[in-house]
Amino acid sequence: MSTAAQKTVLVVDDNADFAEFVKSAAEMLNLNAVMLTDSNRFQNVFEELSPDILVLDMVMPGIEGTEIVDWLAERKAAVKVIIVSGFNPLYSKIARTLAEAKGLGTVMTLRKPVRLAEMLAALGDAR
Repeated sequence: MSTAAQKTVLVVDDNADFAEFVKSAAEMLNLNAVMLTDSNRFQNVFEELSPDILVLDMVMPGIEGTEIVDWLAERKAAVKVIIVSGFNPLYSKIARTLAEAKGLGTVMTLRKPVRLAEMLAALGDAR
């Protein structure tokens, strides 16, 4: 994990514009933010960064969000997860239930399109 003074947010979303939006919101809260638009690189980047907060799109080419949730749970990762999706809200709720059942910490869900105030609140609650 990052130091208390500089918490890190890893944004995993294949939509670069949305990832940039989240990065900007995180920086408004003085959080260090790293964008990842290729979910196939997630495991290496996660292990390198050890982020405090993960903003995770559920539907992406390559490794999907549910696979990432499983991977995190297997490792008992101490990361706070914010699940985002523009698809059926039931999909995000199922992913949240799965994450919580597998022992992941703070898990929140947001539905795209996400307003700035919503993202700031979620990031603020997670830090």
